[in-house]
Amino acid sequence: MAAWALTLGEVLACGAWVFAGSAWRVDLLANLTAQVGALWLLTVVVWALLRWWRRLVVLLLAAPLLGLALIPGRAGSGPASDAEPVRLLTYNAYNEDTSGPASALALEQLDVDVMTIIEPTVAVVRLFNESEEFRERYPYLSPQHPYPSRPTVVSRWPLIPLKLRYGKTEEGEPDPGMSPTGVIVDRPGGAFVLIAVHPPSPRSAGAWVSGNEGIRRLSAMINELRAEHGLPVVVGGDFNSTPTGWRSRALRARAGLKRGKPWLSAHGTWPSGTRWPARLAIDDVFVSEGVGVATWEPLAPAAGGDHSPVRIDLRIPRVERRNSDD
Repeated sequence: MAAWALTLGEVLACGAWVFAGSAWRVDLLANLTAQVGALWLLTVVVWALLRWWRRLVVLLLAAPLLGLALIPGRAGSGPASDAEPVRLLTYNAYNEDTSGPASALALEQLDVDVMTIIEPTVAVVRLFNESEEFRERYPYLSPQHPYPSRPTVVSRWPLIPLKLRYGKTEEGEPDPGMSPTGVIVDRPGGAFVLIAVHPPSPRSAGAWVSGNEGIRRLSAMINELRAEHGLPVVVGGDFNSTPTGWRSRALRARAGLKRGKPWLSAHGTWPSGTRWPARLAIDDVFVSEGVGVATWEPLAPAAGGDHSPVRIDLRIPRVERRNSDD
C-alpha cells in the first residue's frame, strides 16, 4: 500500500507545475520539480529492479510531465561568433553581517563585464562608491548612488538609465513588491537592455501574490522597451523562483524570454552551505530571442552570504537601436 501511495504521490508532484498559478503552496511544490524528478528517477530504477511492473507503468506516466516542465523555455548556446561574449555576474549580496567585507571582497576579485547586484550590503555599497581601483575597472553604476534596498547595475561600459513605468497594480499599489533598475548597456559590440530585479520571496500567500503581480508588470515593461528600442534584453537577479515555478514560466510566456540556466545543470544558488538537490536555482538571467548562453556557472558563496553568485557568458547579437533619443 505504501508503495502505491508513493507512486501516485510522485505522479501528482511531477504535475504540480501545471497548476502552479492556482495557489501558493502548489507553486512551492512546482519550484521543486527538478528535485521531484530526481526522486522519480530513483523510484523508477527501484521499481524496475523489484519487477513491480504495474507501479512502474503508472510511474512512467509522469515522464512527459517532467519533460514539459524541465526542458522548454531554456536559452540555447547561440550562434558561433567572433565577438567576445558578454560576461555577466548576477548576485544577491545579502550577508548576515551586513557591514562585513566578505561580499565586497568577492566582487573585488572577479573579472566580469557587467553585474546585477541584489541587496548590496553596506560594505558592497562602500566598494562601489569609495574604491578607486574598483571604479577604475567599473566606472558606470545605476543608480549612481547605490543603496541596499535597490538592485544595482555595475558595468565596464557606459549605462543609459531607463525610466521604468510600473503604473498601478490591481490593488492600487504603485510598486508591487520590487523596484527594478533598467539601463541600456552601451557595449562597443552592440547595445542591449539590462534589467536588475528582485521579486519578494514567496514565503507567504501575500508575498506570493505581490511577486506574481510584479512579474506581470515587469513583463509589460519589457515588451514596451523591446518595442521602443528594438534591442536584445537581459534580465538578471534573484527571482525567488526556479525554472519550473510560476513566476519563471509567466515571465517566459508574457515577455517572450528564455531562462539562462541549462536544464541539465544540477546546480542551485540558494541556500549556501548545501549542495543540490538541497539548493534551489533562484538566481539567474532571462534573455530575449537571439541571445545565447555560452556558459552558466555558480561560484562559491561569500562567507556569511546565503546566495551563490552566478557567472554567465552571453552571446548578444549586434542590433541597431530603433530610438536613439533616450
